[in-house]
Amino acid sequence: MTQAMIQRPDNTAASKPGRLTALRQGIREVGLWATAIYALSKALQVLRWGRAVHYEILAVDLRQIQAPPASKNVSEQRFMRLKRDDPFFSGIDAAQDEIARRLGQGSLCSALIKKDQAVAWIWHHQGAFDEDEVRARFALPGDAVWDFGVFIPVAARGGRTLLHLWQHYAVAVSQEGKNWSVSRIGVHNRSSLRAHKRLPHRSLGHCSFIQLGRFQLSVSTLSPRVSFCSSRDDAPVFDIADPL
Repeated sequence: MTQAMIQRPDNTAASKPGRLTALRQGIREVGLWATAIYALSKALQVLRWGRAVHYEILAVDLRQIQAPPASKNVSEQRFMRLKRDDPFFSGIDAAQDEIARRLGQGSLCSALIKKDQAVAWIWHHQGAFDEDEVRARFALPGDAVWDFGVFIPVAARGGRTLLHLWQHYAVAVSQEGKNWSVSRIGVHNRSSLRAHKRLPHRSLGHCSFIQLGRFQLSVSTLSPRVSFCSSRDDAPVFDIADPL
């Protein structure tokens, strides 16, 4: 009992600098506003009142991504667009009803295949994209697509899998006359944010969304700067053409 009582203040004292260090690092990396939105999100989750998210909008320049390396054996590495009920959907991190919903809204999924096994997937959408996490629509110019749902299983992570996925994806989408692949990334999903920023890219702006029940407030560096809505019918529409 005495030993535990002596150790507890030491552990508490040690944990506080750790939390402060993590907080300072987070502020340095994503900024004070994004850190505040993250803290608000945690509080809303505990209270079960709603949610808050902060996104960075990034556009990857497909024209600056190098073509994938040539393979002597086509079966070693290939990139293919998946059709409904394709067996290569089996390894993706999405339920069948979610896959059906995405395909139903016109989104397309492609997979990187190595030795007849899918090792990476990426979704993209042409035209205006309706966000699924918040109420928002992103209107794209004709030479851009919206990418989302990039997934690589743990066993295939590391190495050059992600790079090869983007190299193949850039070639495939560029052949359709697209120069840019735009996406929103939660700024506290730092691994995804860093991965995107290793590619040739342009930061288009930031969007924050605060949801309380059926009401949503958005604050953005894109137009509209501030919006308030209570349903998808009056959700904000962000025009990506202007900053791009």
